[in-house]
Amino acid sequence: MKKITRTTVAIATACFIGGVSLIAHTSYILPNVFSTSKGDRMTASSSFTEEFFVPDFKVESDDFHLILPSGERADYGRIAIFDQLTVLESALNEDGTYRFSTGDRLGRKFKMKFVDGAWDYVARGMGENPKSDVIPEGVMVADFQSQTVAIAYVTKGAPTQAALKQKGSGLEILPVTHPSEVYVGEPFEFVLTFNGKPMKGHEISVFRQGGKYEEPHYKLNLMSKNKGKISAVFEKPGVYVAMTRYQDKAPEGSETPYRSYTISLTFEVQR
Repeated sequence: MKKITRTTVAIATACFIGGVSLIAHTSYILPNVFSTSKGDRMTASSSFTEEFFVPDFKVESDDFHLILPSGERADYGRIAIFDQLTVLESALNEDGTYRFSTGDRLGRKFKMKFVDGAWDYVARGMGENPKSDVIPEGVMVADFQSQTVAIAYVTKGAPTQAALKQKGSGLEILPVTHPSEVYVGEPFEFVLTFNGKPMKGHEISVFRQGGKYEEPHYKLNLMSKNKGKISAVFEKPGVYVAMTRYQDKAPEGSETPYRSYTISLTFEVQR
């Protein structure tokens, strides 16, 4: 079988993104409010879905957490896990902006083969062709594990900046425009990074709650520019989610040599 290098994975990654639906089972986190002046408690729902924000199956994670307005990490006050939905609840004791997160969640492991210009799963029953287990000679094969994270920002009182600071590892969305100050007709600017480095020329997709009822269905595809910058302008108020995937080498000591990273950011566009 063909030797795997970072270059061949990078080339194949571009084909993977173009050849596999970006929305396929993506996790999200949806707060019951995005801003409040007096609220002392917040509840968020989280799920994997193929259609935002219709829950499909629960999110389980060893890394559930929130970032307080002070920038410190904290645990949720209560977590309830059902078959299709996970409910996260936290007190809002401080004024300022909170980041609610599923944390980095490692998922299933799988092999993929690169055939006829597209990736397909090797394991039986996981690809479009359930019997596609045969690996032709010379075909590139890679072991992957999924890593997903879903985030949302909630502000009590005036917006603050500490919770927006990123950790500098994995796939991240760094808001430039404060997520609690996104308005119709004004640009929402953010930066896409991987392991702390800006990603140029990477696609991110944006969906709107209720967008499936529009004709055509609402979907906005954006491409990161120099220094990973992305700018989006929205014509309607509502709840939106931005998501993207990226495949690369896994951190040293991981159980598989490669990972498929997915991130989603849920936010509100105000009038």
